[in-house]
Amino acid sequence: RYDKENYVPIKMYPQWQQKYIDEIGHKTSEEANSVGMCMFSTPYREHLADFNNEIMDLGFDGMWFDGYWAAGMPGMAISCVCDACAQHFKKDYNENLPQKINWNDKIFLKWIEWRGTQMIEAAQYLNKRITDHVPNAVVHFNTHSFPKPGISYHRGTPLQQVPFGASQHSGGGTTNGIQQNPMQSKTSHAQNRKHSDIWQPFYSAREEVFAHHIPISQTNMMLHSMLAVAHGIYPWGGGPDDHIYIMKDVNYQTQKRLPVFGGEDVEYIGLVISDRTKDRYGNRANIKNSTDKYRHNLFGIDSMLSQHHLINNIVFDKDIDTADLNNYKILILGNTTCISSAGITALKNWVHNGGTLIATYETSLYDEWGERLDNFSLADLFGIKYVESIIEKPMQGDPYLPKNLMDLAIRSLELKNPDLNDGQKNAIFYGSFTKFNIVNKDVKIIAVKPTETTFHHEGGFAKQPIGKEEPRIIERNHGKGKVIYFATDIGLAYFDWPEKNTRTVFSNIITSSVTPPIVIDAPTTTITTAKIKNNKLIVHLVNLPHATNRAVNYNQKLVVDEITPIHNIKITLNQFTSTKATSFSNQKELTIKNNQNGKPYVNLPVLDIHEAIIFDL
Repeated sequence: RYDKENYVPIKMYPQWQQKYIDEIGHKTSEEANSVGMCMFSTPYREHLADFNNEIMDLGFDGMWFDGYWAAGMPGMAISCVCDACAQHFKKDYNENLPQKINWNDKIFLKWIEWRGTQMIEAAQYLNKRITDHVPNAVVHFNTHSFPKPGISYHRGTPLQQVPFGASQHSGGGTTNGIQQNPMQSKTSHAQNRKHSDIWQPFYSAREEVFAHHIPISQTNMMLHSMLAVAHGIYPWGGGPDDHIYIMKDVNYQTQKRLPVFGGEDVEYIGLVISDRTKDRYGNRANIKNSTDKYRHNLFGIDSMLSQHHLINNIVFDKDIDTADLNNYKILILGNTTCISSAGITALKNWVHNGGTLIATYETSLYDEWGERLDNFSLADLFGIKYVESIIEKPMQGDPYLPKNLMDLAIRSLELKNPDLNDGQKNAIFYGSFTKFNIVNKDVKIIAVKPTETTFHHEGGFAKQPIGKEEPRIIERNHGKGKVIYFATDIGLAYFDWPEKNTRTVFSNIITSSVTPPIVIDAPTTTITTAKIKNNKLIVHLVNLPHATNRAVNYNQKLVVDEITPIHNIKITLNQFTSTKATSFSNQKELTIKNNQNGKPYVNLPVLDIHEAIIFDL
């Protein structure tokens, strides 16, 4: 399908083909070694819509657009800068197209934004043409977006709420891929809460090896499907049909759960995924692999939240810009560096009206175009002034060398309240961090870098000074709400160094600030979501183990090939009352009791792969 010599649309309509841009300049199809048609500014959009409706007339129920990207294929050449797009961009911005990829060129940044808008508008047009022609048609577009690894601005479709069906891929790796599923499912769901799906290619649904001819892992596909159901999106797989028999029970179990599928989200925590930060911070910051670092930070935060069963959903840049923050009690800006002036105003108002904002590391230290600022845009909310960033560097040589010990020691924390670390006064957050000065007197210090630590010396241990005390976590009330600032890039710290004390401190600060609506007492492998449907609260639990095998050396890979049941999970309702609770899989009623605080709870006897507990409200 990527054969330029036989690419039929270009043969039929050469005047509508894409033109590409790279770091050198504009490229033709021959020069870029890619083919594709312009959907932004040529009549090809209308021609494609006519063709789609011809297909629908054959009796199909809907259409799924694969690879909905602003890029030629193969090779992901970046488009489109054709003559028609030049006129279109000139009309919209009164500017000429950028001459090459240059992240320091404001015109190029505007073109990236314009390109994203055109992608959304083209999909809206195709969706409307199909649904006008076949009113009940289901139309989805595979935007295949960040934070999936390997995805960047090349694809073109921005992360935002969309008025058409949204689709994501489950993780492309085998075991790692299924671990990425919850984040990808939430991203797809955030794009469209009513119509979204996630795809798991059969060839990657293996314990380890990518292979089309080897039967897929039923365990992997069952986890994929149950995670999707729990997040309110449609699961599906694809690949050679000689393995389809393996999917029979997976499909049966998925269909069986239609009564507990979907509903309105229980809104507690909103985790921000920022396209601006991913693109502009990632491509303009003088930090190696900064896009990956931002992605890993998000996966680290999501992991900490899920391990403590803290229900969360995804929020995008545009949601903040338009103050579309729904009923979230907490927003987490995990190193969300690039925020617009409209977003800054919306966040301040949201906190003033009662929201709790949690920000980390260099959040708001860049403007929406990726320009570095002298101070945080949210500084007057934080009550602090930025001084500098201390970047984590790879450890060199023996870990016990004095310099390496000192690099770790300056990341030590002394908590003002040891209860935040389950009674332990000291903790450590690895990774990069900022230094800042406190400006406002009403700033409350939660944790500091201590003035000394204990080093190992020949013959024993001794106290070692590590400089003056420095604040590392602070809290400040603002109006009816408050803000909590972590100097550390805590998500990336947990991704790289998954220390229990990191997630313990993080989760305890969250839950002590705003009581969670639902509390789950279960192992950290339990994924939790919650929906409200037909006046019933549906709590989904998915048993997602980290690994089945035992890794005995650093090079051994991890697999998931069986699920160990979890017993006696306690579900407590803090913000709901219920008259009846039922486990969906066996339709057994669960006994509702009240704890010492008068809050209702039930015990689920056993969780295999998935269970939905239905509470009548």
